[in-house]
Amino acid sequence: MENKNPLKTHSYLLIILVLPGIGLFIYYFFGVNLRKENLFVEKEKIEKTFIQKYLQNYQAKLESKHEEIDEQLQSKGRLPFLFYNNSQSVFTINNKIDYLFGGENKYPVLLEELKKATHHIHIEYYIFYAKDEIGKAIIEILCAKAQTGVEVRLLADGFGSKISRKYVNQLKAAGVEICFFRPMWTPKYFTKSNYRDHRKIVVIDGKIGFVGGINIADYYDNSKKNKIYWADLHAMIQGDAVLALQLLFYSNWRFATEKEFAPLEKYLPLHTINTKTALSIMGSNASGKSPAIMDAYFSMITTAVKEVLITTPYFIPNEAILKAILVTAKSGVDVKILLPKVSDGHMVQMACLSYVEELLLNNVRVFLFKKGMIHSKYMVVDSSMSTLGTANLDERSFNINSEVNAFIFNEEKSLELKKQFESDLILSEEISLESWIERSGFEKLQQSIFRMVAPLL
Repeated sequence: MENKNPLKTHSYLLIILVLPGIGLFIYYFFGVNLRKENLFVEKEKIEKTFIQKYLQNYQAKLESKHEEIDEQLQSKGRLPFLFYNNSQSVFTINNKIDYLFGGENKYPVLLEELKKATHHIHIEYYIFYAKDEIGKAIIEILCAKAQTGVEVRLLADGFGSKISRKYVNQLKAAGVEICFFRPMWTPKYFTKSNYRDHRKIVVIDGKIGFVGGINIADYYDNSKKNKIYWADLHAMIQGDAVLALQLLFYSNWRFATEKEFAPLEKYLPLHTINTKTALSIMGSNASGKSPAIMDAYFSMITTAVKEVLITTPYFIPNEAILKAILVTAKSGVDVKILLPKVSDGHMVQMACLSYVEELLLNNVRVFLFKKGMIHSKYMVVDSSMSTLGTANLDERSFNINSEVNAFIFNEEKSLELKKQFESDLILSEEISLESWIERSGFEKLQQSIFRMVAPLL
């Protein structure tokens, strides 16, 4: 009755027809659109009012910086207006961003910054494994900080995270506030488990923020003896953009706990960062009427003049994103897509690979990362603008989960990501159209079968 994506409707109908009983069960749990629920409608109203109030205060404080922002964004055409009108995401100018490649580089920096906290620590993760070495180390710091009077809040997804009652009690006893986002084991959310918090956000004292694709689990750390190499990307941000990360955390914390921490001004301090990096933090979730991150991806791809570089672990694009990529490539823009050769999910991998032939036929170059699992989620356009974060190129990230991405309009930082992309290509193999057409019939069959339900993955 929603008259939205017919491909998604066809996929659910297929499952219901092939598996009548189980199919209805799957639809009941995962197919119902929660955007129409009062809880989500109310969340959207609160967020809109709250963000507008914040933007008014923010713009008044940063009035003197507007000319600098305009100067850095003047070559980007209408993109900055799309960001603001679609998700109220503003670009800030005084930011410093450092890329952290792999858990082995992120975790030491994160632990060190957590130890320096003096006022508050806000953590939001899709996957937080408390039993892992890194999970234990973070919990130890959080407890120690809470006992010294630092405000500590931990928001973990109720599906992806594994924090036993033992660790929950340990955190609470130390004074840490902990909440699970839509826990599946409660009657309230048991039949509405499809909408997850896929974000990875850390905010320390309102001045330092972390965002990217790396969760809290030992298998992200390649310095350990893991079964598979895990390539991923995170970023540490200092400056104005951290305030946007704080607001996104606040929004989901309020939604999950139905409580506020106030006055909010205490958590939005001024800073002394003078590095000039135009940066916008964009969040999206099931309460939004528009798929903000997807629209931003679409606009960046279609405005490309020379080059589009995409790294994603899960490539199951909707029709709009796929068309944007194909038309851009056919227009003479050099489009390269890097995917994992071996994924952490066979069904998803087969669905991803079902798009390869169409990409190759339309001048898109496709590469498979051979060293291990590539979980990085970033894009570089014309070596001048880029994005990284938690959103994959799939329906789940665009329309269902809570996601967050940093959009960077800075040549130096974009070139840094381009250099990483080129390094990853050395560890990859390019797919030729000839060899792809000759793949086995069994592979083709699997890819075709899972392509039919791709809109649901």
